[in-house]
Amino acid sequence: GGTYTLRVAPGAADRSGNVLESTFSASFHVIGIRLLQTSIVRYSDFAYMDAPVTCYFDRILDPEPAARSVSIVPPVPGGVKVETDGGLLKITPLVSFAPSTTYTIAIDTTLRSVDGYKLAVGKSIRLQTAAFTAWSMGPSPGATGVSTTQDLYVNFPAQLDKAAAVGAFTISPSVSGMLYVHQQQPYQLRFALADSIHSHTTYTVRIDTTLRSVGGYHLRAPIEYSFTTGGP
Repeated sequence: GGTYTLRVAPGAADRSGNVLESTFSASFHVIGIRLLQTSIVRYSDFAYMDAPVTCYFDRILDPEPAARSVSIVPPVPGGVKVETDGGLLKITPLVSFAPSTTYTIAIDTTLRSVDGYKLAVGKSIRLQTAAFTAWSMGPSPGATGVSTTQDLYVNFPAQLDKAAAVGAFTISPSVSGMLYVHQQQPYQLRFALADSIHSHTTYTVRIDTTLRSVGGYHLRAPIEYSFTTGGP
């Protein structure tokens, strides 16, 4: 960016022979890189704890200074990877952001485009991560008339530690089946029934605080909910 001034001296003439009698001067301003939008639409909008933060600029970015232009407070456990793709700047945690944490992501004026334009003013993005707890489950808490063949699932905002998950999950009365830990989004515990469960019976699912994410974050409190089956 910058301000440029065009000056034409007296005596200059156009093609028709008209002569400039006095100095002509005009200035114009060229703006630097502009941040168009981010993946964080509002302060509270953040989903998976390992999801990247993406920033969209109006020019193709130079990848070399991009990584140096980004700083995050507080530091992200395990660090982050900064990548560019055209006008996109992507900041990805190597493990995950910490839960229930407010981060400030700063992008300073060393960021530049491949054609030499710089960010005129540094940008600051505020990010609030989700708590590490269950997002949703099925059957839903308090559900009635649940099918006796319906598998159970609980969704989380972070990738789960498989060994910890197996020991943390119980269902009462006891049910035969297999517990699966989905390591891809959606991050999920899924209990696949080996056979139909009892009809007209209330079951209670409990996940204790030994459950943790691969980043080492535990549930703050146990998760417990019940549902009741319908007829066979």
